[in-house]
Amino acid sequence: LLTSEELTCLNNHLVHCILHIITTHGGNSFTQFQRNIIDSAPATKHKINLHQTPLHPLPAFDIDESTIVGGAEVVDSI
Repeated sequence: LLTSEELTCLNNHLVHCILHIITTHGGNSFTQFQRNIIDSAPATKHKINLHQTPLHPLPAFDIDESTIVGGAEVVDSI
């Protein structure tokens, strides 16, 4: 469960997200407010720093990952 501070923060982020969608996709009458919405983005101390996750492409395997044995087969195949 979220604390009251976390609920307030979540609500602020959701409202900002909706306003951003409206100003981006709502037509010409809303585009004049885009800069205001971007500048008023809520901040959080839990922001993840920008980074790049390394990719390790794998070939397709015919393994049923929904079973315990299939999960183990994936690990063995890698």
